Amino acid sequence: MMNWLFLSRRPSRGAALAITVLAVIAAISCQPLQPGSEVKPVPAPNFTLPDIDGRAVSLSDHKGKVVLIDFWATWCIPCRMEMPMLQALHNEFREKGFEVIGISVDENPSKVVPSFIKDVGLNYTNLLGNEEIARLYGPIEGIPTFVLIDREGKIRRRGTGGRPREAFEKWIMELLQETPKRPDV
Repeated sequence: MMNWLFLSRRPSRGAALAITVLAVIAAISCQPLQPGSEVKPVPAPNFTLPDIDGRAVSLSDHKGKVVLIDFWATWCIPCRMEMPMLQALHNEFREKGFEVIGISVDENPSKVVPSFIKDVGLNYTNLLGNEEIARLYGPIEGIPTFVLIDREGKIRRRGTGGRPREAFEKWIMELLQETPKRPDV
């Protein structure tokens, strides 16, 4: 788990100014709570990105599952606040066919994301994003941004900003209960 001991010490004036500037940047860059947007179902673009251990992971690896893609960054406070909830949803619904895929939009993600994920203790899939994934799923206008994909591989909801757990639970359960259409034979 992350060590929050540094928060108990009084920062110097320079550190206090730096913390204030970072907080303002995070507040501007991260989006506030907004309702989720149901969208006209469209096929989710397939992608392949490296995970934090360098292994290639594709969206198609999760075919037949409900997938929540979460675009996030290590410096985004709302993103970090949402992670324990995403981990809990992953744990609760995984056996029913649900997966969370986090995609970091950090600059130089291979340098900061692997240690961050290990320190925080997340065990859902986290990938190192790039400009191509942002183009495929964009526009990514703020973070956290989520994309919820049904068992047929179609985007059903997307939104920017944090959401309450109850909203995600409702949307996930609705998609898990849907019967996938069978292709005509």
